[in-house]
Amino acid sequence: MREVILVRTHYADADVLNFFDHMARTSGRDIVFVCDESNGVVNVGQGRAKVSITADYMSSLGLYAPKNWGWLCGDYFLYAGQKALPHYDRYWLVESDVRFNMERCSDFFDHFSARASDLVVAHSFKSTPKWYWHRPMSYFIPDVYACLFPLLGVSNAGIQAAFNARVLMSQTFRDIVPEDQARRWPNDESFLISTLLAQGFSHEKINSADQKFYSAETFSVGTPKSLSALEGQGYDGLIYHPVHAKERFVSKIKTRTRSVLNQKLDEARKSVVFNETFFRDLALEGTEQDVADIRAMIEEALIS
Repeated sequence: MREVILVRTHYADADVLNFFDHMARTSGRDIVFVCDESNGVVNVGQGRAKVSITADYMSSLGLYAPKNWGWLCGDYFLYAGQKALPHYDRYWLVESDVRFNMERCSDFFDHFSARASDLVVAHSFKSTPKWYWHRPMSYFIPDVYACLFPLLGVSNAGIQAAFNARVLMSQTFRDIVPEDQARRWPNDESFLISTLLAQGFSHEKINSADQKFYSAETFSVGTPKSLSALEGQGYDGLIYHPVHAKERFVSKIKTRTRSVLNQKLDEARKSVVFNETFFRDLALEGTEQDVADIRAMIEEALIS
């Protein structure tokens, strides 16, 4: 099976480049950046392949591109990768803040190389109307599913089927979604898996009974994890997300703090988020002032 890794990003700092190079050396797969360059060129340096995408390019393919398409539509990066590199059997989409905490990334990718599943994902489930992204997708497919998008593998045929469905959705959206309803473009997490399962494509999860590549603590969409802490702990064979360093980590953790404090959570639940690891990672990546600012933000919110 011929496989290629597509690294989805809109920036390429030293940490991202190091991650790319580690996968290039140890994955046993071809690898290419797929860069959202809507806000300018992303410099990936010499010797690293790159596919550039913009809203104009997506539109030229017949895809509707909402203002936040780069965040909302991770499946568009798959289409761009396949259009540029059409001869692979499977395409792995890896976000730039994922980390494989293993000496060789091939330990992960080789596990699936002999398995013909059209879609390989981390967490997935059948959604209900309580999920924010359920309703937008339910106008097109009644059985809506969800999956995490930071890391997944999709077959060539699966990408082509999803692309065709997105183009059709782009053409029929205004006719199908009632005018008196909120017209939200279905996101990647609902669209891709719902579309492929509805068309009979095969699907499996990254974790299985005999092999665990991540845990709820290592792979999530919540609190960022410290790259410094991860690099200092040694290999454990697990996948981590989201992983950031320095200013980017501090920015992400401030956003996460505000989000948690705005939720109606009791102090016990908030203490689970703002735990020892939270402050350890913040101290590793931020300044003393960053730590003081976030502690003050939390204390003020809990008092009020």
